[in-house]
Amino acid sequence: GMLFHPNGPVVNIKQLGVIHNREGRNTDELQSMCKQIALQLKPGGRFVAINENPAQEDFAGYSQYGFNKSIEDPRREGSAIQYSMLSGRQLIRFEAYYYSRVFYEAALTAAGFLDIEWVPLEVSPEGVDELGEQYWAEYLSNPPVTGLTCRLRA
Repeated sequence: GMLFHPNGPVVNIKQLGVIHNREGRNTDELQSMCKQIALQLKPGGRFVAINENPAQEDFAGYSQYGFNKSIEDPRREGSAIQYSMLSGRQLIRFEAYYYSRVFYEAALTAAGFLDIEWVPLEVSPEGVDELGEQYWAEYLSNPPVTGLTCRLRA
């Protein structure tokens, strides 16, 4: 499917997991999605996303946060990342897909994006106050997701 905004191109797009949850493992899918995002932005517009962390080495240690994830071995472009999450009493399973930082950046650049930046996660002061620094330590030392921001060429 294609993305369309009813009023035409926009200045900013903010998404959660839009790129790495694309159906299929074909690397052409990632490139296609980046091109579709670019079509929705005005020149100079910004794309901001929370995305799979391509630098993640260890996929264990998230049970205390309500989810687990694993990846096919050997890891390669388009490898399936299996998530399982608890929501109340219901177990939810879904897949995301692994792509290296180099591949993401190449796909975004080919779609006309500049100033690609990977932004580390931070816990809000309220989150630290509520649960403590120790609670977040493992999550932040091996973040499963990361921020991604870039700008469409003007």
